[in-house]
Amino acid sequence: VQRAAFSRYFVRTNNSAGEEALVDDIHIRRDKKMFTKQNLRSFLKNSLQREAWIGAPWLVKEHLAIQYRLPMEIPGHLLQDAKLLANKVHNTSTMRPSQDVGFASPLIPANDLQQQMLQMKPPKGRRSNKTEELARQQQELVRMQQMQQQHPGAPPHQLAQLTQQYNHSLASHPKPPPPPPIRYPIEDLDVSPKRDGHARPQLKFQTDEQREYILTNRQISFENITMESQGMLLEVWNTLNVQCEVYYLDSFTFDDFVDAMQYKSSDPPCQLLEEVYCAVLNMLVDKNGKLQVKGGMVELAAEINEESSEGHDDSEYSTPQPDVPARSTRSRLSHVDPAVENQRTPTTVPAHRAAEMLGDRSWRTRLGARDMEDGGWQLILVGLLHQLSANPMFKARCDKILAELAPMEMPATKDTAWEQFTQLDVNLRVSALQMITILSLSTPAVKEFLEHCSDDMTDVRKRKIEHQREKKAAMEDLQNKDRERKILLPENMPASPSAEQME
Repeated sequence: VQRAAFSRYFVRTNNSAGEEALVDDIHIRRDKKMFTKQNLRSFLKNSLQREAWIGAPWLVKEHLAIQYRLPMEIPGHLLQDAKLLANKVHNTSTMRPSQDVGFASPLIPANDLQQQMLQMKPPKGRRSNKTEELARQQQELVRMQQMQQQHPGAPPHQLAQLTQQYNHSLASHPKPPPPPPIRYPIEDLDVSPKRDGHARPQLKFQTDEQREYILTNRQISFENITMESQGMLLEVWNTLNVQCEVYYLDSFTFDDFVDAMQYKSSDPPCQLLEEVYCAVLNMLVDKNGKLQVKGGMVELAAEINEESSEGHDDSEYSTPQPDVPARSTRSRLSHVDPAVENQRTPTTVPAHRAAEMLGDRSWRTRLGARDMEDGGWQLILVGLLHQLSANPMFKARCDKILAELAPMEMPATKDTAWEQFTQLDVNLRVSALQMITILSLSTPAVKEFLEHCSDDMTDVRKRKIEHQREKKAAMEDLQNKDRERKILLPENMPASPSAEQME
């Protein structure tokens, strides 16, 4: 039985002293209007602060940092002195070489150069808050100071030439480009796993069989099943679950369905296996014994069986006697070769005893009477497959199954069909169920169910459109009422006349 999805939450209220309540999703709901821009703005205002200078970083308030044990140290590149130094270096790099601070006069000491750069005002509209830009400007300042120390007597133009050569060498070996930033939403498989990530706890299993089934990647239940049978399994399982109301079945999982098809024991019997076969067979014939299948497949097979059964056994096939060869001269018929005249095709050896197993009652009569117990539905299946074997589309598959259900070396009884189906290969079971499921899809019950679903979908679509139309009209009415309410507010009303005006 399919169960609807649900969720549970542990809820703790402010008034309860450490008590928790287990609440399901039916008795709890989330207010979607809590997380708004106004609430976010209020939260940031009450939890963050910053100093009164341009580019100051945001800091968590002290009492919150102490309460939640947050670090209060400010990184060095976010300090005010570092910001000023970065602005000075950026301003120096944008100046012309003739106005460069380091080369305007013969060799200014490093300390004086740094002091002059700190005293300069940053240009308006230029702020560099990026860490990479700050690091680059600091490296240029350190490099200029090192060149002045290595060449104490060098003129300014030589230092400028050395700086250009150094920059040219750096440009010839560019740094590798940074990795592209991750843009969400992103595919889960594209996210690299964390080396120090948390490991999942070990799974706990109720039985050893379940443990073996899960740890082997769920391959145990699908052993000895061919690829063709897997496709038919999925086809039948999907049909019976989607249209379970027509077949009078409860929904079941695919794993349970595969296990039921592989079940090989008569004591106790598999209820799911019997219910599936009986539900599909009941769709083919009503309780009055009338065939419900439309499409001509079973009718064609019935006509072929009736023609072949007139005057001949079902297991024997004969060919008509060949015509007497034409003669140009008169001769007696006795001169005709008796070997040619009496030639017959060899009798084919029957591969099964399905016709003998049914006896006097046909499979339609048995199915109309709902004779399903004690191997009854297995015998009905034998009769149906025997009739379908007359159709070239199903002949090869039906003969292969009937050779196992009604073998020649065993008696043609209902118990034989019951015992043989118990040991039948899973691939043959799937093939038989798939054939009768295809026949059941052409019954009037399935057609009426699909038409009813289509009508329900159309009705739901119409009601949705009508609801949207009513909602739109209600929204317009609400806007008009709200506009009238704003007009009637006290600040929008005309002022009351004073006493002097009244006089």
